[in-house]
Amino acid sequence: MTTGAHDNIQIYPNFIYNTAGNGQVANANVTTYNSFTALIGIVDTPAQKDDKGKWRPGPNTVGGEASITGNLGYSTGRSGPAAQTSATATALIFYQRAFGNVSLGAALGGTYETGGGGWGGFLRIGIGADWQPATPLQFPSAEVPFH
Repeated sequence: MTTGAHDNIQIYPNFIYNTAGNGQVANANVTTYNSFTALIGIVDTPAQKDDKGKWRPGPNTVGGEASITGNLGYSTGRSGPAAQTSATATALIFYQRAFGNVSLGAALGGTYETGGGGWGGFLRIGIGADWQPATPLQFPSAEVPFH
């Protein structure tokens, strides 16, 4: 059983800087690639009552993210290096289900890059594990209990 009053809702901002020797900006191969991303996300982990009637975070998580990225790189042409710039907007929604310290998730989203980069859509599927070096990994069991 869940109720909104006991959900764990988080809003998280991220600022990300990337640099690489090579990359792509607006469908052009570039060197000295740099990007800066501003991202905002929201995640909701609905609560459940445990065996003792206390509210605890449940195993399901849903959320969404939106970001804007500025891209910069230098392409070489006939007249020498030229700066290439673009902006990329991305949005997605996601679902994640925890099984102990392992979680499975999926995200569905889209992206648009200016300057000729165009539109794109994606479906991401992933698996994650919370792990500390002192603790052995525990994967979900596929065994069906019989009584």
